[in-house]
Amino acid sequence: MAGVVCHDAPANGCDQLRRGAVEPGTAFSRASTMPRLRPRPIETALLTASVIVGFACSSTVTSVDPGALEAARAIVGRWTFVRACGGFAPTCRTIGQTNEPTTYQFRSNFTVTLTSQAGAATTLTYQLFAGSKDDPRALLIIGGGPLVDPRPLQVSFAGDTLLTLDEGCCDRFAIDYRRAPE
Repeated sequence: MAGVVCHDAPANGCDQLRRGAVEPGTAFSRASTMPRLRPRPIETALLTASVIVGFACSSTVTSVDPGALEAARAIVGRWTFVRACGGFAPTCRTIGQTNEPTTYQFRSNFTVTLTSQAGAATTLTYQLFAGSKDDPRALLIIGGGPLVDPRPLQVSFAGDTLLTLDEGCCDRFAIDYRRAPE
């Protein structure tokens, strides 16, 4: 009986369940008068994970949110790390003090190559979304799916030479990249 929600209407099957007249594990059709059972947390988590993984694996990026067109044009190019500033005790850090990529190479086909500090290059897709009324900066999502934990970053530019990727939450680091000459 644990986890079963019964309403006190006489014809809904709860009285049979309470008396033990219904065996545990008995399947009921949707048309049954049996009350709805609450899904167990593990079932809900597995269903949610399946939907997210299925969507992430099947989606491809072919366009950009119309509200982020300006950012989509400006971000294309090669960017090199300058500094990361923020944290609970605000400080600025150099590349050796962070886990940030040393370079980003954004392309107009919505792919980006990240180069790690060790020199390993990884190419992923990216998406840009319009900001909100409260914060009009575009939102950048790099990667996604089961292998990459996407970190939403708020995008801003200082002219056409400085890109700032702001974590926007948590310890609020703003990571600056300078446009590399082509």
